[in-house]
Amino acid sequence: MRILPIFTSSTFFEYVIDLDGADWVLRFRWSSRFDTWYLDVFDADEQPVALGVRLVLGVDLLATYPGEKPAGMLAVITLDKTPTDPGFGSFDRGHRLVYFEAADIEAVPPPSLRIYDAV
Repeated sequence: MRILPIFTSSTFFEYVIDLDGADWVLRFRWSSRFDTWYLDVFDADEQPVALGVRLVLGVDLLATYPGEKPAGMLAVITLDKTPTDPGFGSFDRGHRLVYFEAADIEAVPPPSLRIYDAV
């Protein structure tokens, strides 16, 4: 698991990051109208992969997007167990944007398999 930076001193920023051996452009913007962060993901050629992804707690943020995308899982987690979506400054406090590498996901059996193993 990798913690990805969120620069809460700015309402709009982007950076290039290597995720599972490929470069991706992550663009972030804060919407004061909706009190939420949004993410756009582009491939290395800056072709759009996922646009307008709302950063919400506890889901695979890119799961519903078809086509080429990072091989792992991008998610927002909370360190303080507050069950709320991240606000403007909350990435400085309890929330984190994390990336689970594809190899880490493959190493963990699906939950249904764990249930059968326990019986």
